[in-house]
Amino acid sequence: MKKIFILGAVLLLLGGGGAAAWLFVLQPKEASADEAAEEVVDVPPDPVFVDFQPVRLPLIRSGRVAQHVTLVFTLEVPDETIADRVIQISPLLHDAYMSALYGELHHEELIDGGVLQLDTVRQTVRQASVEILGRDAVRQVLIQAVDQQVF
Repeated sequence: MKKIFILGAVLLLLGGGGAAAWLFVLQPKEASADEAAEEVVDVPPDPVFVDFQPVRLPLIRSGRVAQHVTLVFTLEVPDETIADRVIQISPLLHDAYMSALYGELHHEELIDGGVLQLDTVRQTVRQASVEILGRDAVRQVLIQAVDQQVF
């Protein structure tokens, strides 16, 4: 009888421990309204993409046009407000991109072994954008097309 009583007590303790573990550890926690409000994540708005007209640049070597380089790119901006500003001043930006790329093209920083260095193009366009729009206005420069016509 004593063994049955001890066995019953052990089973009761194990059952109680299991129930406590389920209630306090294993059961999914329900969030209160306050906790749910704290867990709201500020989701940034979807990016906006602004397409540009092609940028055409001549590469002059030994007093003659050696090739034409045509670039088509898109700017990724954080929101519609900045996209509207980019569109509004796109002639100014286009001019800045042409000036910056033309200078680097003739210093041979954009072409290595006859191949256009796209990372350098992205950096140059981004830097020209930052000078006009500010540091956080352009997330990235996406190159859509490249054409090099060698003469």
